[in-house]
Amino acid sequence: MIWRFIYLVAHQLGDSLRFSRLAPDDKTIELLLLRQQLLIVRRHQKRGPTITRMEKLLLLTLVEQLRPIVELPGPNWSD
Repeated sequence: MIWRFIYLVAHQLGDSLRFSRLAPDDKTIELLLLRQQLLIVRRHQKRGPTITRMEKLLLLTLVEQLRPIVELPGPNWSD
């Protein structure tokens, strides 16, 4: 389990390094392509994706890093 997490983090770091070296136009094109691929997968998938706990942890970490950049709403703990 820990090896899977280390693999996911290492893979994410490699992607981040590669993505940081792209020109802004290339980044935009890649994001649009990934969004289109995601829409296609959603149409063909009968049920939701199976996400492991490690993948959820990695996604949560990335969302928390992205939150100040794009002003995502935080969790509402007052309810």
